[in-house]
Amino acid sequence: MDHFQGITAQIISNGQVLDFYDDPDAPEIPESRARHHYVEAVAGSTFQVKVNLTPQFNSYRMKAEDAVKISVVPDGNIGGGGRAVKYTKKLLQESFSRVYRCSHTFTGPKHFCKEIGQWMRSDYSFGNLVLKETPDPGFSVKQAEDLGKIQITIQRVKMEKRQVAYVPSTIPIETINEVPEKALKGRSIETTVRLANARPTSASVHSHISKSISGEAGKPVVFNIYYRSRRALQMIGCIPRSPSPESQSPDDDATAPEHVLQEVRDLRARLALLERGLNVKSESSSAATGVKREREEEGNKGSRQRRRTTVKIEHVDLTDD
Repeated sequence: MDHFQGITAQIISNGQVLDFYDDPDAPEIPESRARHHYVEAVAGSTFQVKVNLTPQFNSYRMKAEDAVKISVVPDGNIGGGGRAVKYTKKLLQESFSRVYRCSHTFTGPKHFCKEIGQWMRSDYSFGNLVLKETPDPGFSVKQAEDLGKIQITIQRVKMEKRQVAYVPSTIPIETINEVPEKALKGRSIETTVRLANARPTSASVHSHISKSISGEAGKPVVFNIYYRSRRALQMIGCIPRSPSPESQSPDDDATAPEHVLQEVRDLRARLALLERGLNVKSESSSAATGVKREREEEGNKGSRQRRRTTVKIEHVDLTDD
């Protein structure tokens, strides 16, 4: 049974749908209720999470007042950046009859700014993760367990008639921006989810109480989206490494711009002059050395000849007979 029938999820960054990459080392588990994908995260870019339901979605055991709950939790931050929305079976059927699908896009969470007395909405964005040598006081390694992951959950729920007032949070939503390196436990995580572009929005007034439908129908399906930098994806093996740049061949001169060709010709001419200068200097040095050696040899030869000359001494007898 395909538990994801009629369900798709997308990560949209700067208007572009990001490609999903599969972990080459992760085994494929048939009929699993969890799917794992990787996406490339670029620090500084905003993103949205979009979930689509089509008529192929299995609404078995759902009554008209039952609903589908879709929730998004980045970095395990349930109380802060998490979002959720519910669509009743009746609303789903109406959407399917009009536009063939029911879609929802999560752009970011809300919070109430006490200083200005205004509800604010922020965008999800990718930011650089700062690694520290020592953790801050009160930091728990458990906080970093879900770092680098966006979890999307789809579940069939039973709606209660009761409603509860939505209590505004006056505390700014916290995100994990820096962690000690040992908390990553060897994971190659360089980015984190942050909030950006806070702007005024309308208030959330109430929320319905819900609980999962009993039995098999109430079990959730989960998308685990792991966001990583391009370098990290290459290290994992999700995408091939970039080839090393090749050296320019002589044939490339035909397609190079004219000013580049002129610079190449000038450099080659200067190199030729330098080589000729080095050759002349080398030959001059060799000739001078040869003359010096020749003179030294001649001088040494004369000295040797003079030393070999034998002086004959003539003895004259001056005595009288």
